[in-house]
Amino acid sequence: MHSTPKDPERWEYILTLEDAQQAFCDFSGQICFVGHSHVPIFFLQDEVGQCQATISPRIDLEPGFRYLVNVGSVGQPRDGDPRACYLVLDDREGWLQLKRVSYDVPRTQEKMAAAGLPYFLAARLALGR
Repeated sequence: MHSTPKDPERWEYILTLEDAQQAFCDFSGQICFVGHSHVPIFFLQDEVGQCQATISPRIDLEPGFRYLVNVGSVGQPRDGDPRACYLVLDDREGWLQLKRVSYDVPRTQEKMAAAGLPYFLAARLALGR
């Protein structure tokens, strides 16, 4: 879903452990993929309900754990890394991995300007903010 599992249309962010703890209550599966914040992060909930967060690029899926995964952003990354970010799930081997890809930021900025998009959106591409 784009924002939160409880109410995706409200466009809320999941950025903290408190946000994640609430979100774990709002879905029943093992893994929930979210976005909206444009910040890649893994939230893990263990068998007793304790949450932790990691920005490690890869995690192994553990039996009994649940996962809330912000997959980052192919466009408008906001974690300080201007490269596009996407996620790979290997459900056979049991792992998740964030991948980064460089792209032609100046050309993208030119296209954004030509399309009439606000300058600040194009400017922050180079900063990943």
